[in-house]
Amino acid sequence: GWNPAGMGEFLATLERETTLALGKKRQPSFLDTHPATPERVESAWARARTLARAPAKPLARDRAAFLAKLDGLLVDEDPAGGIFDGAVFRQPELDFRIRFPADWQTANSPTAVGAVAPDQSALIQLGLAGEGSDPRAAAQRDLGKQEAKVVRHGAVSIGALRGYQARLSQTSAQGKVGALFTWIAHGGRIYRVECLAAEARFARFAPTCESATGSFRPLEADERRRIQAHVLRIATARSGEGLSAVAARTGNVWSPERTAVVNGMAGVSAPLPGGRL
Repeated sequence: GWNPAGMGEFLATLERETTLALGKKRQPSFLDTHPATPERVESAWARARTLARAPAKPLARDRAAFLAKLDGLLVDEDPAGGIFDGAVFRQPELDFRIRFPADWQTANSPTAVGAVAPDQSALIQLGLAGEGSDPRAAAQRDLGKQEAKVVRHGAVSIGALRGYQARLSQTSAQGKVGALFTWIAHGGRIYRVECLAAEARFARFAPTCESATGSFRPLEADERRRIQAHVLRIATARSGEGLSAVAARTGNVWSPERTAVVNGMAGVSAPLPGGRL
């Protein structure tokens, strides 16, 4: 029941999206898969012309009903998994924020969020150590599994939050590694901030580590209000409007050019018929 030409149309849209993102036609590289997208488009359309469309129950009775299925669909980052705003990471569901060094490369995964120094020589990572409210107990549990030497340890305060900290040293295949682990109790959970660097440079790295660790705190009300999700919304054009006018009226965060690509339109300036979704 699917339109055989749909694959070619999809690939053509993908090519337009890539061109828009780069600001120019993408040039093939040695590591590309083959054939290139334009050739795939032509091949898909040629094959589609040889195929008949089998009868089947449609996904929706018409275009309007199909678009209604997309209304509210989440796009871009899901705030539920936490989002970066520059070097600041905010997690609205777990109610915390932490600031990493400004020039470091950041990454967010389902199990941890962290940052790596530009020269790859140091790492700061935040993860969940478990449920509970006693950071000392969580630290003792984790340290019991460590082979590293504990240089020092003790209770600390991270802002208004209870914490426990341990300075570790371990010999690895790459040489001696220094680490500072901090367990922080917040919201019925224990978080662990791990800072790692070569032992020889750890003293220079320590202030950066302490600054990032000390920035962990609950979200403030205005921070929470600024966290927004992007969702698809279906808009109805008024007679004679172009995409720019529709965008201005509806608060569209996409550019008119990207909106044209997503909607399969050739350009942005042509007036739209009234009622076009």
